[in-house]
Amino acid sequence: MRSILRLAPLLALLPLASTLSACLHPSTPSSIARTERPKLPTLNPELTQTEKLTPIGKPETGELVTVDKGWLAAVLDRLAEAIGAVTRGNERAGGVKLERQCTAAVLETGKAPASCPK
Repeated sequence: MRSILRLAPLLALLPLASTLSACLHPSTPSSIARTERPKLPTLNPELTQTEKLTPIGKPETGELVTVDKGWLAAVLDRLAEAIGAVTRGNERAGGVKLERQCTAAVLETGKAPASCPK
């Protein structure tokens, strides 16, 4: 008799438990599976745009000028730095473009194309 009295509060909760279980969504594999493949957001075109330096052409006037060697060395160093910066920026832009193409292909097909780095 005492054991039945101990179970009485639990028996009162039984209808509530069946109601709660009916509210839960079924968790079958088909209901959990993703129906659409994710897509990457559009990329800002400036991130893949490459830069170009205007080539140094022939002298316009042909007039010779004398300059200090130190100043000329500094100008040539800055020119080399600018060329290096443009080259690094172009490589970065190409890398971003390749990374986006590879990631989009993986998301679409599940496999990386052969052109993607390992």
